[in-house]
Amino acid sequence: MGKWLCAMGMAVCLSLSSCLLNTPDHTETVTLSDRVSELVNNLMPKVEEYRGHSFTRPVLARTISLEEYQANTLDGSQGDTQDTSDLFFNREFFQLGFTRDSNYNIEEEAEEFYSTSVAGYYAPGTDTFVVIIGANEPTSEEWERFSSIAFHELVHALQDQVLDPFSDIASSVQNAETQLDFLLARRMLIEGDAEFNQARYDGVLEDVLQQKEMALTLEFLAGLEDFQKSFYLPYQFWVPYLIGPSFVNSLYLEDNDWGAVDSLFSDTRLSTAEVITGEKVTYRQFPADKLRSLLQEDSAVYYDDVNLGVINIFSLLNQRISQEMAMEAIGWNGDHLLFVNNSLTSDGRFVWCLSFTSESWADTLYSLLEQHLLGRVSSHSWTKIGVDSTDADGLFYRNYSNTMSKASLVKNRTEIYWFENVEDMMVELIAALRENNLTVLSKKAVTHRNKSGFNRLRHDIIYSPILNNK
Repeated sequence: MGKWLCAMGMAVCLSLSSCLLNTPDHTETVTLSDRVSELVNNLMPKVEEYRGHSFTRPVLARTISLEEYQANTLDGSQGDTQDTSDLFFNREFFQLGFTRDSNYNIEEEAEEFYSTSVAGYYAPGTDTFVVIIGANEPTSEEWERFSSIAFHELVHALQDQVLDPFSDIASSVQNAETQLDFLLARRMLIEGDAEFNQARYDGVLEDVLQQKEMALTLEFLAGLEDFQKSFYLPYQFWVPYLIGPSFVNSLYLEDNDWGAVDSLFSDTRLSTAEVITGEKVTYRQFPADKLRSLLQEDSAVYYDDVNLGVINIFSLLNQRISQEMAMEAIGWNGDHLLFVNNSLTSDGRFVWCLSFTSESWADTLYSLLEQHLLGRVSSHSWTKIGVDSTDADGLFYRNYSNTMSKASLVKNRTEIYWFENVEDMMVELIAALRENNLTVLSKKAVTHRNKSGFNRLRHDIIYSPILNNK
């Protein structure tokens, strides 16, 4: 695991303490800030050589304390006060089974991770590499490791100046329902590019490329019995660093130049499935407008309207997905979740539609989703009710319940529909799905969805932090 951590951009905090630089003629005091600036200037030509582009502006180096970072970089929501939308978001993820603890707070966990584990980052739009200082003077070994990390961050600076990867491209994505999967795929491209070039610079590219299969199922983490909270954040944190380099490598090798990689920075159809398999996905666009009109209540306190994508499905079914299945992106061909809730004390109502490239994949995922549905941690145990049924059109139904809620898994050839607490409108929902009406989300829905907490978390983690090797 140690070699992976170095390759993933791990570093130790550096100290702002002055140090003595001895030369044959004199001794002078040099601050860490001076050393970082000199390192950046020395590395920039190397980054240009490896990445095939030239910087258009100088890159500055700035040092800040951990206290400054926590005050300025985090959103200030740490503490006892929680936004109501965050509470609904946490309850949604618990109901879906992403978390195994009803009190688990995803936003809080993410902020705690970044408040204690980040040693530095490139700040998009500022041409600035920010280093978070620690309490001790860095050793020569730590400084050598930091040089490698600085190279990684300078790739981000070059990306920023030449390819504009940190802009809000998602706002221009035509099929806005793919925003969550698209943004994660884009982050895998951004971090994969930087990690790939860092590995080349360090001479460890072969080791880095070998980590893909294990990374897809997070086998380097503890087993489920030791990881009771959630696999969601580990997938968000680690997978872009672990899988992205392999994707970039495959593109770079096509022509031994950067054209194929560069073109993806403006591709608004990139998906995490494509990053995994290398194959472009023409994903199923579900009739979101019709589903929303049926499911959403005008008085709804909270709703989520989003595409989750392959990586997030992996985080949901982690212990049930094999490496072989993961390497084929489980045959994913699109998904869409609509979730509504009016109370923090009751379960919400939702429909989650999933499409796969074959009936075989749909059969496999149907079985896995059923295992997951029945195995969710809840104060009320789920059981299967009634008998399986198939209607005249070939749709296969299986129903479940507990003392508070009802759920159904419906298989329609290559598609699966997971319904929960919507039994009063299932006929209409299925009719809408079968019409195959290819509509896209309205801008109003995208704006409203931001209240769910998805967007804030996603944008927090796109800023390429350097992580401590703790």
